Formats: sequence, structure tokens, C-alpha cells
Amino acid sequence: MLPSGTTNRGTLVTTPLPHQANSTGPTAGEIRCPRQSCGAVNPAVNVFCYYCGALLRQPAGVHSPSDTQFSVSPARPRLRLSEDSEIHLTNETRWLGRDELSGVVPERDLKYISRQHLLIGLENGQYYVQDQNSTNGTKLNGIQIRGKGKYRLRHGDQIQLADVAIITFEVL
Repeated sequence: MLPSGTTNRGTLVTTPLPHQANSTGPTAGEIRCPRQSCGAVNPAVNVFCYYCGALLRQPAGVHSPSDTQFSVSPARPRLRLSEDSEIHLTNETRWLGRDELSGVVPERDLKYISRQHLLIGLENGQYYVQDQNSTNGTKLNGIQIRGKGKYRLRHGDQIQLADVAIITFEVL
């Protein structure tokens, strides 16, 4: 006979992963991963996130770009819509929808893209994408983001609108 609460397959015990254990935030000696999709809590001695590989802090002896003595041209972010079509991004928040993609996306597919499908913006020096509750959704690198808030963009990220248009975020 088995003890109460036990099956012949064993007892199911759920234990949070190490980076999920402290949901209130890092404590002394810990640091939270800055990558929005990760957010893992790591030991403060780590330079890179154990779970996703993101840079947590500048390694000792390595100078940040602001310490360098040479001039670097500013990044020029853009959205590449096709081989011959692109949108250059500025510091302003920008709507992207049916009107902006007219002439790039086949006319028969435009009906699946909302008028104000998504926002591309700049916040704290980082570009982000946010679906605006579009009818047919938005995917970032294949992951549905409709209704899930802002997502940081990185060079090479693919934004898919309604499964009919793919846009690539690039920083030149």
C-alpha cells in the first residue's frame, strides 16, 4: 500500500530553478540579468549571465567605450523591409502599419496588417518593439509578442507582422 499523496509513479516535487527562486529581486552579492527576456538572478561575481550569456557587468581591467580616446561614429539603426526598401530610425517613437508597408508588402497581404500594428521606440538608449494589440499579431524572432509589452531590439532581430511581412532591425 502506498502512503497518502503518493502514486506508483512517485511524488511530483516542483522546485524553482535557481534564477527563479528570488522573485523579489537580487540580494546582496547577486545581480539581475538586464536582458528582458531572461531577468535571471546571478552571483555578482559573474561577468555574463549563466542562463542566457548576456553581459552583466564590465570585466575588471576592461575600459568602457566612454574611456576610449578615439571617436566612434554613431550607430545608424534601420528597419530593412526588403532588398531595396528600408526605414531609418530616429529618436522618435514610430508607428508601423499598413500605410508604411504599402508598396513593399503585396496588396493582397496588407489587409492582415493593422493600421497601427506596432511601435518602434527608443528608451534609455535602447530600441524596442511593442505590438499595439494588432488583430493578427507580431512575432519577434519567431516568438509571439502581442499583448506582452516592450521587447528590446538587437541587430539582426526579425520582426514578423501578421505572418505576411518580415522586417529586420539593423544597426550600421
